[in-house]
Amino acid sequence: DNLMAAVTCWRVYQSSFADEKSMGVILFKKFDPEETGYLERDQLQAMLSDLSGGQDVTEDDLDFVIDQADVLQDGKISKMELNQAIAAWYQRQTMLQSEELGEPKVN
Repeated sequence: DNLMAAVTCWRVYQSSFADEKSMGVILFKKFDPEETGYLERDQLQAMLSDLSGGQDVTEDDLDFVIDQADVLQDGKISKMELNQAIAAWYQRQTMLQSEELGEPKVN
């Protein structure tokens, strides 16, 4: 349900950007140097790679993350959507690792 997703995003946003030392503030300072308040695909890709120690982030990975986290459906990740994007990225990594090990898919 989109309303619940938006409310959840807002609550997480409030805690992630509470002060200058918050994770969201730090990540946006690093990956949104123009201070647009959004991460475009290339900025999102760089951030996800950075969070994963330089791991490659494919177009399929980006599509998955944006599909899961882009509540505003504008093709980019806002500050409000950041934590959902990070959660989707780690979910994607877990899914891919499970597939590599031959474990059954879990939805």
